[in-house]
Amino acid sequence: MTTPTIYVDDLPPPGERLSLTGTEQHYLMRVLRSTAGDAVRLADARGTMATARVVAVSATVIEVEVESVDAAGERAFELSVIMSGLKRKNTQLVAGKAAELGVAQLVLAPMARTVSKQSEDKVERLRKVAAEAARQVGQPVVPE
Repeated sequence: MTTPTIYVDDLPPPGERLSLTGTEQHYLMRVLRSTAGDAVRLADARGTMATARVVAVSATVIEVEVESVDAAGERAFELSVIMSGLKRKNTQLVAGKAAELGVAQLVLAPMARTVSKQSEDKVERLRKVAAEAARQVGQPVVPE
């Protein structure tokens, strides 16, 4: 089994602990059934990665201790995708596939024949879909 990747806002320095709650806690506890001692990769969605170990598991919080932090490597290139909103869940499908491929930025641009309307709720859902897809393949960067 590969080491799961969890995205956090800021990575603490080595030796410090980080409390994971909400979606991250649910994913580690309920989906992966993580226990104390399991390895986890932490990413700050900007490319910086850290290795950590689960030290405590409770019903609402999982604590991990950071072992090492690796600085973000330079990318050879950054790819941006400009697209129109698609019908149904097709926009979510494209956002997920773009995240898996390592796209740096996904721009939704209204075009002359665009039927789909984008709202803040839909954009927030696209961010979640992209983060989940990037996590599945271990991408260190989540598209903006």
